[in-house]
Amino acid sequence: MYTFFCGGKLVASLPGRLLPYYLRSRTLHEKIVRFLSIDGTKLAIFLVFSFIALMFFASIAAFLWPAVLVGGLYYFFLLEVFQVPSQLLGLDYHPPLADTTFLVTLATTVMEYFYLLASYITHVARRKMDLANMLMILSLVLVFISPFVILSYQPAPSTGAVVRYDIADGESCVGVPVSGAPMEWDQGRRTCHMRGSFIVGGGDEIRIAGDVTLEILSGGNLTTTRLISNNGTLVVNGGILKNNEGYIYNNGVIFHRNGTFVNSGIIENGRDFGGAVAAKNLPAPRIVNEATIENNYYIYNYANFTNRGLVDNKGQAQFFDESVAINAGTISNKGRINMAGEFDNEGGISNSGTIVIYRHFGPITGGVVTVLDNFGEIENTVGEIYNLGTINNHGRISNDVGRFVNRLDEDKAIINNEGVISNVAGEFLNDGIIANSCSGVIDGEIQNSLPADVCDR
Repeated sequence: MYTFFCGGKLVASLPGRLLPYYLRSRTLHEKIVRFLSIDGTKLAIFLVFSFIALMFFASIAAFLWPAVLVGGLYYFFLLEVFQVPSQLLGLDYHPPLADTTFLVTLATTVMEYFYLLASYITHVARRKMDLANMLMILSLVLVFISPFVILSYQPAPSTGAVVRYDIADGESCVGVPVSGAPMEWDQGRRTCHMRGSFIVGGGDEIRIAGDVTLEILSGGNLTTTRLISNNGTLVVNGGILKNNEGYIYNNGVIFHRNGTFVNSGIIENGRDFGGAVAAKNLPAPRIVNEATIENNYYIYNYANFTNRGLVDNKGQAQFFDESVAINAGTISNKGRINMAGEFDNEGGISNSGTIVIYRHFGPITGGVVTVLDNFGEIENTVGEIYNLGTINNHGRISNDVGRFVNRLDEDKAIINNEGVISNVAGEFLNDGIIANSCSGVIDGEIQNSLPADVCDR
């Protein structure tokens, strides 16, 4: 709190010192300095900078970060680029997403941070070391140290008292306090229909029983900032499902047929969580997407993931060893995908982020839409890539110690390279076509057919 009051009193001192260099009228300068010397005005100027940054945040927790600690987002940037400090401190750091909102907020807060920092230094340098200034220096040290703890902390779901809505029958279905149209129960299908709006926030939880379906229809809106635990079936059919910095634990089936599915939190698919015993007697957990899933944060997949629509990944998607992913639609990756499980592509992939392969990637089968467009980085560590379709490489593909097979299948195994293909110490078998353009670079040994140079001279 002392930091805020000191900052409020001093934040305008730097402009007051710089104005004489730009204003010829001493009278005007004196008026401005007198205006800025009012404590309330200085505090107001400081708060303006704070609220410019705060307006970009969506939750109360995120809202308080700049209010409690100016310059927190500056450390987001430092920890993203230099992760050594977080490793030395033993912190479980989760990197931020470099989307437009983050970058705008980062720029605003960094400007605010250095503005306040300059005011501190200016004030401390011109004063003797009294108790007030010693406390001010201490607060400045806290500004530098605290972000490593505050912004690296990933809160776990609360274990305290919660308001839990267990959707297991008709009574519990209609008992969910939605706004708008009430919940409806279909006994024959054991389905709970949602056409109203409900926010799972605070200490609330929604749990879907193993033999029950929760269907979000047109007009329905289910938003969670807390926890949705699905042991049965969750269907998005014309409605809206939003995970806003919350958790979705899926031990059942999630069908996304139509509507909106936006993930800005964490989705864990196919893992046994406490209380999910009933899910063990059901088919393997799976997510089936037939519309659009927008992921802005984390997806953890331990089971089956089938995409027949569009997956727009701007965050991180982790596919573990036991998982199986099938893409029969389109995947647009602007973030990071770690692929340790099985992945079969029968659709299209556009990558401008990073894809790291630890196991099996492919086959990229032949057909009209089976195309991998790479504008980012694909790293095959110890896994396998099978291409029976078309790969257009404008970025970088590296085969470390894995296996890369470009196998001819009805003239469909084609690699058009305008970027870099690097076979470090792996096995690269080419039975198809590799067309290397003028800007293309191919390093390492390629067995069987050599690349064709299509550079126009």
